[in-house]
Amino acid sequence: MLNLATDILGFLVCTGIIVISGTKLSKYGDQLAALTGISRAWLGLVLLASVTSLPELLTSISAVAIVGAPDLAMGNILGSCAFNILILAWVYLIAPQQALRLPVSAEHTLSASLGVLMLSVVGVGFLAPEAFGTLGWMGGYSVVLALLYFLSMYSIFRYGNTTPPASEAGPAVFKADNRLQPVVLQLLLHAGLVVLGALALPYFSEHLAVASGLGESFFGSFFLAITTSLPEIVVSLAAVRLGSIDMALGNLFGSNLFNLFVLSLSDMAFLRGPIIAHVNTSHLLTVMGGIILTALGIMSLLPRPGQVLRLSPAALSIVLVYGLLTLLLYHNR
Repeated sequence: MLNLATDILGFLVCTGIIVISGTKLSKYGDQLAALTGISRAWLGLVLLASVTSLPELLTSISAVAIVGAPDLAMGNILGSCAFNILILAWVYLIAPQQALRLPVSAEHTLSASLGVLMLSVVGVGFLAPEAFGTLGWMGGYSVVLALLYFLSMYSIFRYGNTTPPASEAGPAVFKADNRLQPVVLQLLLHAGLVVLGALALPYFSEHLAVASGLGESFFGSFFLAITTSLPEIVVSLAAVRLGSIDMALGNLFGSNLFNLFVLSLSDMAFLRGPIIAHVNTSHLLTVMGGIILTALGIMSLLPRPGQVLRLSPAALSIVLVYGLLTLLLYHNR
């Protein structure tokens, strides 16, 4: 009983560190963007998405390299992709009506579509791993995912530079500091805290997964995925409350692209062979759920003239599909 209480306390402490320092990272990252003139269109897709996905990166790599729990890593990565689309429905629910009436950037459709492509590669990796072959101890699908991630960043950058913005840029989520050095120091401090919290989280997660009887695949896909996605929740909701819905959408879709790149890095850190060959096949459910949810997310971006409900049918479907996915994962844990 004492060990269980210690694991619960450790899990909660790590969660608190990730949420608080992850939010601070986003705050000072935004200030850095303001001070250096980094484009706010790229802030959500690249900087904020990378920063808020840092817990997924560190938690997944430590899960395979330190704890030796590839199911936790896979569940964390794929579960976070599904949960980020659920946050999208939440964004629509709390967004000011005037923000919902504004057209969103077409770059989000491109980034979400590329996310579907990368998830499809993972699905093929599960169903027919021989299609990609191997590279050393890694699966060839990991090389494809890494190449697609960098190609996605390049394509979105080129697309953003050749199309006019859909609307005026929203206000900054955080007020910029007028000095660069304190911002950089705070950024490094909270990055270090996130590193510590994310490295310790899989240790307590694995113990809780065993003690609860939920299994590593379900625990990673649900509880751990939600925990490491908390920075995305905080940053996206803060952005949309200030009317910057483009920044929120960029953060969510960009985080999913980065998460799938994390899968490639996790495969590299897992030295016992291709990671897909060592995880529960129930993760394929999360892959398919992620594809369906992202497709619904793309549909939710369509203009909604005369829309009465705050949630479009596509956004409502996201909530229902995520709930069904959770039940299926629990049944197949």
